[in-house]
Amino acid sequence: MEQNIKRQQAFQKAQKRVQEIKGFYNHLIVFIIVNLFILAMALFYERDLLFFFILSVCGWGIGLFAHAMKTYDWNPLYNKDWEERKIQEFLEEQE
Repeated sequence: MEQNIKRQQAFQKAQKRVQEIKGFYNHLIVFIIVNLFILAMALFYERDLLFFFILSVCGWGIGLFAHAMKTYDWNPLYNKDWEERKIQEFLEEQE
């Protein structure tokens, strides 16, 4: 019985993780399609919209990068080693 509960919890956690990754890939696909459309329009209208394309890629790119960092649990400032060192530091302070 307990084994079933753990297996079900693991399945739900894996399912949630897959949904997060799927959401990131959907975000990436929409980013590419929309920015290719804006680029095509910028080139079609003799570069009048080129600034908008650059602004869109840079601004939305920052958001996409943040989404990737969250999805893949990547944080260069606070990685697992940092967490372990901080935990040890707090434990030593309490002793």
